[in-house]
Amino acid sequence: MAIAPALASFDPLIATPERRLELLRNRSLDRPPDLQVDQLAQRRPLTLNDPQLLGTISHGAFLPPPWQAATWWLFLHRKNAPFSFPHDSGRDLLILDKSLARQAQTIAFFKIDNDGFGLGAQRREIEKNDLPQARAEIAEYLRRLRARESVEDFQPALGLVVPKEKIAATGDYNLSGERYREGAAQSTHFPWRTIESLVETITPPAKIQKTAFGQVGRFPIIDQSQDDIAGWTDDESTLIRPIKPLVIFGDHTCAVKIVYKPFAQGADGIKILQTIDALDPRFLFQVLRARPLESDGYQRHYSKLKEHQIPLPPLEMQKEIVAEIVGYQQVIDGARGVLDNYRPHIPVHPDWPTVPIKQVAAVESGYGFPLDYQGKTDEEIPFLKVSDMNLPGNETRIVCWNNTVSREVLRELKARAFPVGTVIFPKIGAAIATNKKRILTRDSTYDNNVMGIVPDTERLLPDFLHTYLLAFDLSRWASESQPPSMRKTTVEAHEIPLPALATQQAIVAEIEAEQALVAANRQLIARFEKKIHATLARVWGEDEPAPAEA
Repeated sequence: MAIAPALASFDPLIATPERRLELLRNRSLDRPPDLQVDQLAQRRPLTLNDPQLLGTISHGAFLPPPWQAATWWLFLHRKNAPFSFPHDSGRDLLILDKSLARQAQTIAFFKIDNDGFGLGAQRREIEKNDLPQARAEIAEYLRRLRARESVEDFQPALGLVVPKEKIAATGDYNLSGERYREGAAQSTHFPWRTIESLVETITPPAKIQKTAFGQVGRFPIIDQSQDDIAGWTDDESTLIRPIKPLVIFGDHTCAVKIVYKPFAQGADGIKILQTIDALDPRFLFQVLRARPLESDGYQRHYSKLKEHQIPLPPLEMQKEIVAEIVGYQQVIDGARGVLDNYRPHIPVHPDWPTVPIKQVAAVESGYGFPLDYQGKTDEEIPFLKVSDMNLPGNETRIVCWNNTVSREVLRELKARAFPVGTVIFPKIGAAIATNKKRILTRDSTYDNNVMGIVPDTERLLPDFLHTYLLAFDLSRWASESQPPSMRKTTVEAHEIPLPALATQQAIVAEIEAEQALVAANRQLIARFEKKIHATLARVWGEDEPAPAEA
């Protein structure tokens, strides 16, 4: 758990003198720190890079008594935090009102998934916004506390109200709200069991340090990374030999894997779980993968997993559920395989002429982009960086960006805009190996880490050029220097096939039809992931998700 300054979105509610709210840091102190929000409220609204705020808040793992259990009453958690914070310290905010805290016997947790803005550097507005609902629910919670009304029947849609005595019961004062959620999950008629009562942990004979991971070997090394196999070994003295499938849980990462054959444990950080006879290990694996434990950041989670409860259907039903989910997963894996492996290809006819790029296009390097000119998004000309190629929606064509400039600034920078149809790609450093190629959809310029090819559209269609480059490894144009870079002359000299325009158009149309079929696999994945969740929702006794629209 970490505390971070997610305060800007809540200024209307929090930063007012009459509420005398205090922002606390999570440290091993015997009293709260002195910073009060009402001291800051007389200045401008708090921002996420407020130096006084950043200098006051730090992070930690848990909160100590005595004042933790006695005085805290409101805790906010933002699942998708859009801001950066020193040490990546999290997305949580704790609020304290000393006039209410001692009388309150509960702590309220609120989860905010969306705040009306995207996660990009420019924080573009989006439709989803939980803040109005959160403000209303927080206000109602405060009203009840001030009026000394009961909160037992208060059930906020975005929150959970937990008695302090329940939080203090285990002695670790964990402020992850979801671990205290019970009622709604207990609607199934199957018995509920804690994970701890269903598994035993296996201690490996030895652990292999990462420096000893091999590239080849007879036995896989399993660690807590997201990779199925982290390395290989031939050392049989380190092996765990399963008598039935074993579930692997990443203590820090919450990664979940299942292992059927002998393996070695890589370093620390995993729990090897062997299920009791009443629980099919494959059922446990599917449950933990489809309904993962909510991460509290980079700290140990097994104590939380042990307390986690799941419904326990009869063993035969577990096997049927596993078979159903595995069938769905095979479709998903196949669709992902199509997406991962599809590469458009132009079969070059021997009769087509080949010409140097410089004969049918202009190769243009980008311009310096000083920091003082960055950050504006409402000017006429997009000023693109390599990072813009990674924005959602920009997988093929550039349709969104993080920076824009005016024509006047463009002239001041001695830069110019390049036309629609220009194909751009990284030209310096490790980004070259990512092989990103994008097409401009409006007149734009780009910085000096980017290079572009501006085709003569009377001889070379932008989509044909882009399709040709998709199968081309940009590293072939890069120098052997460190960092690698591209020379304009190298790109200009590269020869490309040049069929007639009508042939180019036909090839592009055929490849676009292929790409539409490939893209449909994303919808297939989404549909079958919903089927998996619907299958488990039946076990949990929940309403099944609505079917995907046709």
